[in-house]
Amino acid sequence: MRTRLVRATITSGLLSLILTACASVPAPVIQTRVTEKPSLFPNAPTVSATHILLTNTPTATVTETLALMSSTPPATTTEQIDLVTTFMEFMSAYNAGQLDEALGLMDDKVVGSDCDFKGVRVITFDDKSGAREWLNQRIKDHDQLRVNYVLMGNQVIGVDWAHRTNDTLTRLGFVQGIQPHSSAKVVFSRNPTRISTFANATPIYNGGNPAEECSP
Repeated sequence: MRTRLVRATITSGLLSLILTACASVPAPVIQTRVTEKPSLFPNAPTVSATHILLTNTPTATVTETLALMSSTPPATTTEQIDLVTTFMEFMSAYNAGQLDEALGLMDDKVVGSDCDFKGVRVITFDDKSGAREWLNQRIKDHDQLRVNYVLMGNQVIGVDWAHRTNDTLTRLGFVQGIQPHSSAKVVFSRNPTRISTFANATPIYNGGNPAEECSP
């Protein structure tokens, strides 16, 4: 089955931060959702439904986002703010093609996975050298990942993507990009806070189905 974060409405609240490019930050909107935990790297901490929702945030600054998080109930914890700050800084560097800045926000023993849309397969990487190669390939492909929403767990977040564009997708005929079929599971190490797992597709040995997740 396609790995997704289910978007059904329930009665307990999540925080929606609606942020747009080239405009002032609008008032936050309170929404409700329920989620299932992603199956990516199942030995990592689980993601549970809680109250941080970001909608399409690549151009929003960390300061703008945290201002909304801290001023809108339910209140966020220091740890949650720290995780979101690190994640947003990573995505900002990723989308800007800043290799060293993005790599600096990853743990030395980072592991990860992603889709190879041309080969319709899941690729994986290990440690900083593998992450550097993966990031370098993504930057050369002019890859852009836009966030839809983020769900918080214990030292982990689940990320649902709104949109993805890159040169490979353009060559495959998806000139306007795609909404990825899979969600990401991002796990963090602490002191300092760094990304230790960036699981953006489920490897076959963990029950993944590239034909579902990695078909544009």
